[in-house]
Amino acid sequence: MNKTNTMFLTLLLLISGFAQASTPVSMKIPVDNIFSPRGYDTLDSSEVVVEGILPNGCHRIPKTSYTVKGNTIFIEVTSLVYNQPNTFCPEVILPFIKTVDVGVLPKGKYDVVVNNGTSFEKQSTFKVREPLLGDSRNQIYANVEYVEKNRDRNSITLYGHNPSVCFVLDKVRIVDNGRSTLSILPRMNKVSDWCPMKMVPFKIDVDLPADMTEQETLLHVRTMYGNSINTLY
Repeated sequence: MNKTNTMFLTLLLLISGFAQASTPVSMKIPVDNIFSPRGYDTLDSSEVVVEGILPNGCHRIPKTSYTVKGNTIFIEVTSLVYNQPNTFCPEVILPFIKTVDVGVLPKGKYDVVVNNGTSFEKQSTFKVREPLLGDSRNQIYANVEYVEKNRDRNSITLYGHNPSVCFVLDKVRIVDNGRSTLSILPRMNKVSDWCPMKMVPFKIDVDLPADMTEQETLLHVRTMYGNSINTLY
């Protein structure tokens, strides 16, 4: 083998080794908290929220998946890991919070199991109710885009744009799940059948309960199109 061919082969081996060292592997990761908002009924698409910290700088892009078996919701939280042999992994704090849409569920109490069978398995419970008497599917939530936390006043401010002038705020309902989660429900009323398309900005101040005692509370703000904004307070 001549010198040129030897150099070419060496280059191919180096490239191959680099590609293998750069190939990420999906691994389950620990979660610190499971938040189970209340206020969902059998006509809603329910959500569970998980929060944690990536172990080190070799972890990237946390992802979630779920399956529902009977009255148990199994959630897997994984990330892509570049931790190959002899790879230096920076010890950095990389917090994450992920919302898991578990779909429309029948009425009942559900067990939530995160990363089943691992040494850092976590469990919680979750309830879905029947729609309350008088609930109207025509009543919708404000199109919240941003949540500002006002810790000095123990309150939050909701900012966003509604798609027409015919929607006005009715009331903001706060539902406590009893263990570190507040559901914020900014309900709107449709005051006219004539709804010209016009983005209308709004600002809604919401006082939080004075008896909040949890060190870390999830604020689960429901929004107009069936989604939510989740932020830690």
